[in-house]
Amino acid sequence: MLLPACTEAMMDVDSADAQPAVSKSAAETLAQAASRIADRLREFEGLLRNQEATHAVEDANAGCLPAAGHIADRLEAVLKEASAATGCDAAGLYLLDADTSHLKLRSCFGLPKSRLAQPPRALRGALGDLEALVSPVVTIEDIPRMPHWESPEERGAAIVVAIRGGDLPLGTLWLWDDQPRDITSAQQASATLAAGRIAAELEREVIGTKAAEQAEVRDELRAAAAWQSRQLPPAVPLDKDWDVAGWNEAAEAVGGDWFAWDILPDGKIAIAIASVGASGIESALTAATARSAWQSHTGYRHKTNQVLSRVNDTLWQTSTGDQSTSLLYVTVDPETGEGQFSSAGTCQGLIVNRYGYRMLASPTEPLGRDPDVRPLVHTMRLLPGEALVLVSQGAIASNGAPESGRLTQQTLTDSIRHELVNGPEPALSCLRRLFAQAGPAAADRSIAILQRQ
Repeated sequence: MLLPACTEAMMDVDSADAQPAVSKSAAETLAQAASRIADRLREFEGLLRNQEATHAVEDANAGCLPAAGHIADRLEAVLKEASAATGCDAAGLYLLDADTSHLKLRSCFGLPKSRLAQPPRALRGALGDLEALVSPVVTIEDIPRMPHWESPEERGAAIVVAIRGGDLPLGTLWLWDDQPRDITSAQQASATLAAGRIAAELEREVIGTKAAEQAEVRDELRAAAAWQSRQLPPAVPLDKDWDVAGWNEAAEAVGGDWFAWDILPDGKIAIAIASVGASGIESALTAATARSAWQSHTGYRHKTNQVLSRVNDTLWQTSTGDQSTSLLYVTVDPETGEGQFSSAGTCQGLIVNRYGYRMLASPTEPLGRDPDVRPLVHTMRLLPGEALVLVSQGAIASNGAPESGRLTQQTLTDSIRHELVNGPEPALSCLRRLFAQAGPAAADRSIAILQRQ
């Protein structure tokens, strides 16, 4: 038999002289590239594993997002132990989505990690999962002969158990054996215990996440409270023979009460106190808006009612009519003690001397409820030795009888009268002790005292 010419030519070539198809440097480059691809693939699988475990907690607990990482290790450890306890070769945790219409593999053991990237499978028609959600445990002892159970993996046998959070179904746990076999009651019990441990791990992660979120919120509220405290003016003499001091306590972490004083461009003393009708964060935001508006409108010539009207305009334009604010604003000529004031809402003003007291304001409509509020201007005079006391509604009992966290008007004024000779700061110290005895604050409470020596 004759060989083709090309075959003969190939046989004549010495094998030692044959050149490799790829050079050594090129082969090294290809090997390095393959190694990098393998490293990236392992990195991707690790990220995918953690991501799916994170989504598992989200699925089970209405969007609570845990820190990724450790939950993936714990879930996989439970699946590994469950497989060993039941004599199975692989396990998969499937959790329902928000619509409870699909099941997604969130963690696995004994399966390629690439399974985690597979799309969710529909719950409808998944007989094994549906039966497990209504029965204690489902056993499939010969998967090839029982295809109607719709096993997600082509294995020999399986145990299916529901994962529950309280009375709510969260998903299913599948445990597979490579070969068909009988499944004992002890193995079924082990699978049920594993499902309970998985639910506990998910709940533990959410509790830890919520605790961290609450701690973060508390830190933010403390920062907001500190900011509010810094906005309150210091107790320093405003003019010769004029002393001022104030005290504020919020019923919650942040509050809606504030007071302020200043020297106006015309030389008059300005003092104000305000209280927001809402509570918590809402009150703090409204209080900041009202204070900013008050501050911006006291820098030019004005009457007290004009400032209140402009604060009301600001509150009305920045809200839907639910940011009601009580505000009492007073200006005093330090030379004569004569002044004017306007009020809206329930903040009270009193002039206290060693003989008694007299009221300045009566309750009116608060700011922020009506765009057409028209506060009135009233006149007053502060004599030497007298103190102007501004009080928010949360600090004083409304009906004259003792109330938890509040002082009666008589108790408050008597305490101030006894300390007038010592100044406003000692008077406030005495009041703070009385408030502590009256009980915890039921509402934000504030007091500002302007005293003429």
